[in-house]
Amino acid sequence: MSTVPKTALLLGLGGVIPFAAGAIALMGLDQGQARDLAGALLRLYAVAILAFMSGCIWAFAAKYEDVTGYALSTLPALYGVFVPFTPVFLGWLTPDEGLLLLALGFVALLALDRRAARMGQTPDWWMRLRLLLTTLVALSLFCAGLA
Repeated sequence: MSTVPKTALLLGLGGVIPFAAGAIALMGLDQGQARDLAGALLRLYAVAILAFMSGCIWAFAAKYEDVTGYALSTLPALYGVFVPFTPVFLGWLTPDEGLLLLALGFVALLALDRRAARMGQTPDWWMRLRLLLTTLVALSLFCAGLA
């Protein structure tokens, strides 16, 4: 497996900063408006990144006219919008518990990355980067959800 290009690694790690900052904020803030805002921003950012990653999977599928890949690529974005928020809206979960579902969404996204990599649609270094970033993102969201 080739090494991850430095630019991709640095930008990927930069994208983790809001996840880590959100987790730290939620762990350090007492109940109140600031904590609610930090949680809302973290959830919004998580959904945006799930949608971004959907786009990556879509692009891999597009290069190879992979019809199944197109269909699968929509799942992370749809999951991010509906799965963590619907139970919160219905009162079945707290917003913090919704963060745990977002963390699971990122872990599940690895299966789509792995599929694309197995099919030769990704750069050789893709899974190395995805494993690192997913670990950091999921850890941040789990910590935030349990705070």
